Amino acid sequence: MIFFIDPMSYDNPGRYDHCLLRHLNNRRITFFGSYLYPYKETLPITFIPLFRYNRQRSRFLKLTSYLLSILKLLFYALIRRPHIIHIQWIRFWWLDYYWLKLLKAFTAVKIVYTAHNVIPHEPGANEMAQYRKYYHLMDAVVTHAQVSKAELIQKFQLSESRIQVIAHGLLDFECDWDLVARYKEELQVALKTQGKIIFAMLGYQSEYKGSDLIAEVWAKTPQLRESSRLILLILGKNAKIDFSNLAAIENVHIENRFISDEEYCAALKIADVLLLPYRAISQSGVLLSAIKESVPVLISNVGGLPEALEVADIGWNIGEASFHNLQQQLLSLVNQPQQIYQKKDNTKEWDKVKAFYSWDDISRRTGELYGSLQVEQSPDSRARGS
Repeated sequence: MIFFIDPMSYDNPGRYDHCLLRHLNNRRITFFGSYLYPYKETLPITFIPLFRYNRQRSRFLKLTSYLLSILKLLFYALIRRPHIIHIQWIRFWWLDYYWLKLLKAFTAVKIVYTAHNVIPHEPGANEMAQYRKYYHLMDAVVTHAQVSKAELIQKFQLSESRIQVIAHGLLDFECDWDLVARYKEELQVALKTQGKIIFAMLGYQSEYKGSDLIAEVWAKTPQLRESSRLILLILGKNAKIDFSNLAAIENVHIENRFISDEEYCAALKIADVLLLPYRAISQSGVLLSAIKESVPVLISNVGGLPEALEVADIGWNIGEASFHNLQQQLLSLVNQPQQIYQKKDNTKEWDKVKAFYSWDDISRRTGELYGSLQVEQSPDSRARGS
């Protein structure tokens, strides 16, 4: 029996869970997720909507709700004795650490953690020490790129044998595609996109994603802000980024709000280049959704982002996320727009990168990891090791 646990199983994390579990198709898995998980009816496994902490407004109430969920989870685990527990995200690290430590003291369970991000985007002073304790409690850590594996070894002295590099697959959207087509048409009409190059920033807007850097470059570069051939589309909830420098620029369209999957997919379908000049990341769901829709990407040289461009020629790596690097690459694309269309139309390269991030291979390797841990746990294997 396997417990698959994700308290953040909505938005992109929920899509990741859905794609992986659907391809694993293992009825021995029980999935403990958020009540907001949108794919409850389409999974071939047992789903229990255990986590409701994000309904609460105050941190105290969130913590209380999460604690109650963890106590229920501990009860489930002590009664049903899963062989493997696979954790997807840490929410309150000390709760997550101590309930698992307690469980390991009383059972032979093996614990897997998927490090979607090796460390938080904005780590506090004590978080590195906390994450060290958490990582060393794990029997296996899954990460999505070789560079993240190296970071785990270097920053946390984690044994290489405990780390499995398994790619993050392409994100599938289960949308109302008629609604997507309608939103796409509405965007095209509202933005007057005919004959224009659309640079897009989609989803949560934050400093670690370089949202402020894009705004600064666009506002300070006359060839960008004054061009009637260009559109900068910023669609998604803003996390304290000051976009006031873009307010009076006619070729900029900003919507500061949470967007639906249908709106997100519609924006992807009209985008010519997706802008991802991240300052810090391990892997990006936005990148993988862009690959799914064959949208060229402009990335920085952090985390697992460059890996996609090493696999196939689908975008541009600006190196460090700096004003100069981003500005020069944007000007190059504006002055030679054929670069964009050559990449968009290169079916061979898109097929190559989509095969690399195939869920069939990812689910096979995840299943093999589960199998190897169960072999370690079996009475026969313990006897052979004694």
